[in-house]
Amino acid sequence: MFSDISHIEKCVNAIKLCYIELPPRIDKAAEALMDFYLAGDTKRSNTKSKPLFDFEKDFGYIYASFVSEYQIDLFDSDLHWHKFIYLLRAMSDESVFKKIIGYRGADLSKIKDKNLKAFLRRMKHLYVLEPDEDADISDAF
Repeated sequence: MFSDISHIEKCVNAIKLCYIELPPRIDKAAEALMDFYLAGDTKRSNTKSKPLFDFEKDFGYIYASFVSEYQIDLFDSDLHWHKFIYLLRAMSDESVFKKIIGYRGADLSKIKDKNLKAFLRRMKHLYVLEPDEDADISDAF
């Protein structure tokens, strides 16, 4: 969808949408934008952990899970961003989206059962997120 636009360009474009004139401290504007984006999640981490989902790549799973879990069609709904995020965070572990996150985040070194380990390895391979060459926008500021 927007994969041909770098993450830095996306951040700058988002800032331009939020401000009539670009603020003198782009870094502070980007930080405020991230605070809004995270919707009050104070557990922000500076560690470079591997992401378990990607809004663009996983949109189909997110969409299907919202319809199944909440009977909300994201194409027809006018959800506030924070409401969307709260619902996404609260989604049951039985939703297809949360199952995929579980597969991606499973620590195979802790699984003793050979069949379960083989299953999770296949699921990790099936639902792998390809790395994005410009995925870290924090280096831009």
